[in-house]
Amino acid sequence: MSPVVASEIGLGSNNPFTREQPVILPVEEAFLVNWTMKPGAFSIRFTMPPGYYLYRHAFETTAGGADRAFGIPDGEPVTDEFFGDVEVYYGEVIVDVPLEGSDKSIAIRYQGCADAGYCYPPRTASFTIDELR
Repeated sequence: MSPVVASEIGLGSNNPFTREQPVILPVEEAFLVNWTMKPGAFSIRFTMPPGYYLYRHAFETTAGGADRAFGIPDGEPVTDEFFGDVEVYYGEVIVDVPLEGSDKSIAIRYQGCADAGYCYPPRTASFTIDELR
C-alpha cells in the first residue's frame, strides 16, 4: 500500500483545518504604550511590531474628563475592508495631548488590528498627571 499524500485527500495547506493559524499577540504586546512629559504637553508613544497597526480615526483623548484636541501626524492611507479609506500607523506613532494647569488625568482611546485579519476591540489607556509630574 502506498502512502497517502495529505493534499490528495484535501488535507493540504489549502485546507483551513490543517493550515497553521497565525499567532495573534495579546493587546499589551501588540500596542506598547509609553509616555513622556513635555513642556505644556503629555506625549504618548505607541509602538507596534511588524504586522500590527493602529487606526488614526479611532484615537480620542480626554483630559480632566473633557474631550481634548490632540496632535497626531498623518497616517499611511489604506483601504480597509470594514472602514473603507482610512489612515493607519505601522511601527510607531506619537500623540501629543496639550496640558492645562488644572489637568489631573489623561485618557486616550485607540484601536488597532493585525495584518493576519484580527482586530482588537477599542481600548483606553489612562494616566494620572499628579503621579507623573
